[in-house]
Parts: sequence; structure tokens; C-alpha cells
Amino acid sequence: MNLLIGVPLYLAPFLVGLGRWRRDRHSAASPQFLLSINVLLGWTGIGWLVAWWLAFRRTGPVTQLPVHGPWVGQTPSKPIWGPGSPSGATADPEPTWNRPNAIPWREPEQVKPPCPDCHGTGLMKCKPCDGRGTWWQPATTASGSATLVGCIPCNRSGKVQCTGRGPHG
Repeated sequence: MNLLIGVPLYLAPFLVGLGRWRRDRHSAASPQFLLSINVLLGWTGIGWLVAWWLAFRRTGPVTQLPVHGPWVGQTPSKPIWGPGSPSGATADPEPTWNRPNAIPWREPEQVKPPCPDCHGTGLMKCKPCDGRGTWWQPATTASGSATLVGCIPCNRSGKVQCTGRGPHG
């Protein structure tokens, strides 16, 4: 019964930090670091207090800025555009994102499908050698040796010029 109360109480800084970290990754130390501090140093008492501090310590930037009136943050003291602005730029009556594009719209060109035989590369598999280029001819006699034979139409490459229909390379 003591373990049912003692273990969760001992790991309470880790459990609280894990819950905070899962809601916001910058609201607490990483769970692995917090668990290691809690398990390795928590028995000293001071280590347990350090684990509590890590569970509530913020590790990243504040997610919300303070709001003052209609502006977020500080209200500007000078106009943003027009007379009296630092750049002297005039107010644009129409924002740039509402303007039509300078380049007129064109329908995309129809792309012809590539050749089904060579898939647009211009080379296809050699039919006499079935794309192998070379092969071993077995020995004709019991004491003979196998011979390496090369395909002449494809010049031992296994590929020939495509003669199929469709655009090539």
C-alpha cells in the first residue's frame, strides 16, 4: 500500500512536468531530462525540489504578446505611411494582393504521353538478346569451356534505338 502512494508522490514532479510539456513544448523541461533528475537526484530532497522547479520552468518564448487597445504591443507614435512617415510613402488605395497579375493567364500546353516502348528515353530493349547484351554459350563437348557471346544488333549494350510510336527523349 505504501508503494501505491509513495511512487506517484516521488514521481509527482515528472508527472506534472509531462502534462505541462504535452500541452506546450516550451512550458517545462523535456520529460527525459526531468525523469532522469527526478529518479537519480530526487531521493536527496534537494534534487526533488530541483525536479519541481524544472517541471514549472518555462524553456521557450512567451506564446502571447500583451495587447494594448486595438494594436498588439506598443502603438506607433508616427504614421505608418503618408505625410510624416519615416519613408514618405503614400497610402496605396488598393493593396498589392488585390491587384491582377501582370502576366496574363494561359492554358497549360498539352503534354503528350511518352513512348510506351522506351518511356521517352529513345532506347528500348534489344529483342534478339532480350536486353542482356552478352550471354554465356554453354560448352558443346564435355571437355570444352563456355564461351561469352555478344549481341551484334545492340553492340553488347542490350539497348537499341526505339522504333515505337510516340515522342522520344
